Amino acid sequence: MGNIHFIENTYENLKALGYVANQYDFSVLCGRTPTWYSAIKARRLPMTADALLTLSYNIKTQASSANNSAAAEELREQLLVLAEAAVAKKLARIDYAAVKEFEL
Repeated sequence: MGNIHFIENTYENLKALGYVANQYDFSVLCGRTPTWYSAIKARRLPMTADALLTLSYNIKTQASSANNSAAAEELREQLLVLAEAAVAKKLARIDYAAVKEFEL
């Protein structure tokens, strides 16, 4: 999920589909402050599972009134897969930490 290109591609796709006009809109669509996208892009950080899920939900609510709902649905599916992977990775770290603590 650390692929900065995915985040940039997602932003560009949403801009082309008319969901966002700029980086501020994208940040807000992800449920974040208006400068969030520029900050994570500059720091080359991945999107969190929460941001992915929020973005997916917001796309879904807006897609029903848009003509490009098929493209939006495809993007939503990608976001959900990434969110699931992020959660699984986090749970694996928690499980590993619990095992290590138990071994001590």
